[in-house]
Amino acid sequence: MIILIIIILIIAYLIDNNNLKLSKIKPIIKKPNIWIYIEEKKNNSRKSFYDRASVKYINNLTKLCVNSIIEKNSNLFNINIITDDNILQFIPNFPWSDGRIDTSLKKNYIKYFLLYNKGGLWISPDTLCFKNLIPIYKKINQFEMILIKNMSNFDDRIIYCNKKSSKCYKLLNIVKSMIYKHYTGLKPEITNIFKNNIDENVYLFDNNINGYFDYNNKIINSQHLLSQNITIFKNPEDVHFINLNIDNLEKQFSNNWILNLDKKSLLESNMWITKLLRLSLGLKQKYFNTDYYKNILYKTSYNLDNNIIDTSKTISSAHSPFLIVTKESSRNT
Repeated sequence: MIILIIIILIIAYLIDNNNLKLSKIKPIIKKPNIWIYIEEKKNNSRKSFYDRASVKYINNLTKLCVNSIIEKNSNLFNINIITDDNILQFIPNFPWSDGRIDTSLKKNYIKYFLLYNKGGLWISPDTLCFKNLIPIYKKINQFEMILIKNMSNFDDRIIYCNKKSSKCYKLLNIVKSMIYKHYTGLKPEITNIFKNNIDENVYLFDNNINGYFDYNNKIINSQHLLSQNITIFKNPEDVHFINLNIDNLEKQFSNNWILNLDKKSLLESNMWITKLLRLSLGLKQKYFNTDYYKNILYKTSYNLDNNIIDTSKTISSAHSPFLIVTKESSRNT
C-alpha cells in the first residue's frame, strides 16, 4: 500500500512539473513578411577616367527611408531586404541580364512573385515611415489584399497580399505575359486588375495614411519636400508614411541634386524633407527659432470639413515636423 502511494505521488509530481514547463513556453507567433527591393542604380558622376562603367550605388535618401521602415516596424514584421546581389535566392531562373525587359516590369515581377509565393507586405524603399504600420498589420488576418487608393488610382507601392492569393496570381500573370512580349507599359493593366477585383476580401485605405494631400487638398510633390516653407498634411495625425517617389525625382533636372547629398547634409538642412527625415528617425528638430512661433501657429490653423485642428500641441513636440528651421540648406552640387 505504501509503495502504491509513493508511485502515485511520483506520477503527480511529474505531471505537475511537466505542466509548469509547458506554461513557461510562449507560443511562437510568426511575423508577417515585409519585402523591400532596393535597385542598385548607376551613377554617371562616379565614372573614372579609365573605367567608363558606372559604379552601382544606393543614394542616401533611400537609405534613410529604409532605416525608418526598419526602425518603426521590425517588432511587427519580418523585414526582408532584396537587392540584385541576393535576388536569385528568392527568384531563380529569371533573365535579369535581358536588356529588352523594362526595369519597371522587372520590379513588378519581383513584387508579385514574392507576394504570391511568400505573402506579406511590399514596401517601396523610398517610403519614409513616421509611425509603425500597425493599421495595416491589424487588417492582415481579415483580408486577402490591402491597398491604398489615391483618387481614381491605386497606389501599389505599398500593397499586402496573402500567400497564394488568387488576385495576386492574376497580377503576376499579367506581368509575365508582358515580359515575354517585351512590353514596357504596365500601369493601366495593373489598375484594371485592381478595379475589377475589389470585393469584400480587399481593404482600401484612403490617402490620409500616406500623406498624399496637403491641407488644401493639393498633391504633395518634390517642390514641397525641397522647399524651406512648411507644408501641412491633410489630417496630419493620420499620416503614417509618405512615398518620396525617388524614381520621378531622378528625372527632375532642377531637383535631382538632392540624391547626391550625404547623410549629414540631408539631416541638417532647412528643407521640409529634413524635418520629415528627423521625425521619422526620432531625432530632435534643429535650429528652431522661437521668433517664428506666431507665424507657425498662423500657418497651421485651418478648418477641414468643419473640424478645427489644433496643432499647437504638435508644435511644442521636439520631434514635430511643423517646426521651422533657420539654417541655410546644404547642397552638394
